Order: sequence, then structure tokens, then C-alpha cells
Amino acid sequence: MADQSVSCDPNLEPFRVTRMPTGLTSDNIKAIAAGGRKSLLEERRVSLLVLCGLALVIGVMTGLGAVVFRALIGFVHNVSYNGRLSFVYDANISEGPSRFGDFVLLSPMVGA
Repeated sequence: MADQSVSCDPNLEPFRVTRMPTGLTSDNIKAIAAGGRKSLLEERRVSLLVLCGLALVIGVMTGLGAVVFRALIGFVHNVSYNGRLSFVYDANISEGPSRFGDFVLLSPMVGA
């Protein structure tokens, strides 16, 4: 099919409509697949020592975060149920009745 001139408005200059290629050739596929990606030789390689160091740093940070989170749980528990400011909490020790009595049932609603 030949190129066609199309114009909707007589005051405008006509523009050409051309056909796009419909078939993909092997050269087109290779160019599309390689676009923006580096070859295996150009990719950055990280040594095993660096990976072990990163794992160690992430593990230590995660452990410290767990300790801080546990202390925060103890703090909120002590403030809500015992009425004292303390980070020390042992779930294995029975604390007896709360000093707030039955109003202790309202503490989760206050936290929400």
C-alpha cells in the first residue's frame, strides 16, 4: 500500500500516514532484548567477603531492633497495666491484679 496524504482541515498542511513494519526479524528481537541491559561481563560483581559483611551488619541491626522492640513492649505494658515507668518486663512472672482494677480492660481502647 502506498503512502497516503490525509488532511482534516483545509487550512492545515496534510501529513503522511505510513505503514509500520508488521513482522519482527531476528535483528529487531536482538535489539529489543539488549536495549538497556548490560552484558554479563559488564555487570558488577560483589565478592563473598562483602556479602558476608552486609549479612553481618543486617543481622546485628535486626537483633538490636528486636531488643528495642521488646523493651518498648515492656514499657507500654508497665505503663498501661502497672502504672509505672519501666522497661523491664518478664512474661513468666505473674504480677497479680492490676492496680487499675476493671478499668484495665479499657487500656487497649486507649492505645487504639
